[in-house]
Amino acid sequence: MTQTVIGLFPRMDTMLTSARRVRIYDIEEITLLSPVPLEEEAEDLLPEKKKDPVRFYTFFGSLTGLFAGALFAVGVSILYPLPRGGRPIAVIPPTLIISFETLILFGVLATFGGFLLLSGLIPTKKRPWHNRIGEDRFAVLIRVKEEQMTAIEEVLREGGAEEIIRFEDND
Repeated sequence: MTQTVIGLFPRMDTMLTSARRVRIYDIEEITLLSPVPLEEEAEDLLPEKKKDPVRFYTFFGSLTGLFAGALFAVGVSILYPLPRGGRPIAVIPPTLIISFETLILFGVLATFGGFLLLSGLIPTKKRPWHNRIGEDRFAVLIRVKEEQMTAIEEVLREGGAEEIIRFEDND
């Protein structure tokens, strides 16, 4: 069973030092929470950046829109045929225009939905939080196994944590 520990720190340098010390316990999931950006200072602690998966949402949304537009245009012209004096009922140019418009529409909607989902603006699970983090404190959020809990708490206390909070994970 895993638990989540939050260590609150008054200063950024003490938080970074404690987070680096925790790394010796082979903990994969360390999250740094800060009221200011920490990209350069915490470069060694942050996970490697992956390729942006939003583009896959865009691609498959656009592909769906292309086929949906073509199906819509051809389907409507077959269900409600207009007399055309011997010309074909389903014609390519109007079908392409409608397909292009739905390609753009579905692509944009899928991109926006993927952005909301992947950025965390639509929460998929409840994350531990403390109100002081957004105001004036820095925090290290660590998911640990129960047998490592006391060692991690000791490292955080020695590093200068003002407060250590435990959360039970519901996974």
